[in-house]
Amino acid sequence: NQLITLNNKDKLPNIKTIKHPLSNFLYFLKIFFFLRKTKPEVIHIHGMWRSIYYGFILHGNFLNIPIIIQPHGMLLNAALKSKNRINYFFKTVGIKVLQLINSKNISFIAVTKEEQLSILKYFPKNLVKIIPSPFIIYEQPHIRIKKKFVYFGRFNEHKNIKEFIQAFIESNLPKEWSFDIYGIDEDYNYKNELLRYVSKNDTRNQVNFLKPEFNTKKKIKIISESWCNILLSKSEVLSLSVLEASSVGTQSLVNEDLFFPDWLRKNLILSEIETPELKVKIKEIVKRNIEEVKK
Repeated sequence: NQLITLNNKDKLPNIKTIKHPLSNFLYFLKIFFFLRKTKPEVIHIHGMWRSIYYGFILHGNFLNIPIIIQPHGMLLNAALKSKNRINYFFKTVGIKVLQLINSKNISFIAVTKEEQLSILKYFPKNLVKIIPSPFIIYEQPHIRIKKKFVYFGRFNEHKNIKEFIQAFIESNLPKEWSFDIYGIDEDYNYKNELLRYVSKNDTRNQVNFLKPEFNTKKKIKIISESWCNILLSKSEVLSLSVLEASSVGTQSLVNEDLFFPDWLRKNLILSEIETPELKVKIKEIVKRNIEEVKK
């Protein structure tokens, strides 16, 4: 297998880097020669909107290579409209390009029935298979639950992290409470916006920016020790962090507009994204005694 990316800052082995088109005018030509040389049996694309994806889709289709696209929820209506009108316009252009290709070589992977329907809305003639996200349930010893909220995921405006930080700070909780952010660097401008906001407003140093945790056992341990997991994204496809949290008995505070199966939704804490509503939910959560949380 070959993993291809736009950059490899950590110099990880066995990863092929194809530079961003803004710094390399031979970008698409490089992709073509790369595919001609490696002759892959299939191209598996994670996501929808980056130019590197379309380079592989166009050349892969020309070379008659089967292509699997896994949108990761990016065709859900809320995700399409999550930013400004210009961003939405370019997304619709991307969809139109794929529709014009209209190739039987292109198939899709969805995680849920909801996501499958969102893909079929734009690509009704293509094969769309549901493959649920697998995860391992780890046995956890009896541990001390700490008074902390946790977030695992990307730094991206789509995740509504700032909205929770604002509500958390304004809730004026006792100093032993914290919000620990295990964030993956994606949108540096947004991350810096969060850092500036916290530096200005968090006088008690209760909001912590930590390195992302990719070791599953360590991540599960952190979640199992936490009072509440946070997922307030504008859209999401059956979040892995919510599944992992539920598997070790940690409740999640989630955007009430997100879709979850009934068996999972009934054990979640649902909230609107507005600050007053979030503050109410935060105060309800911290008022629970330790026995309630364990139960």
